[in-house]
Amino acid sequence: MNNLINGYIKDVLPSFFARYNIPKNVIEVVTKDIEDRIYSLLIRWNEIEFRRVLLTTGLEEATFYEPNVNLELRCFRI
Repeated sequence: MNNLINGYIKDVLPSFFARYNIPKNVIEVVTKDIEDRIYSLLIRWNEIEFRRVLLTTGLEEATFYEPNVNLELRCFRI
């Protein structure tokens, strides 16, 4: 799982943001924030009720989020 997160953080997010001419320093700050949020959520991932609430909330909106990657990854953008 760690490789998937690292790939998303190091490859997918920066290239996505770069398409919008966002300054590199802003991309770094936002990417770091997203990385911190992902790992803070994963700490509680084995708590079934927490995970269900998280994914239910995220699924409502995640279908329309970009970049177009795995739906479960997009759920983290809540």
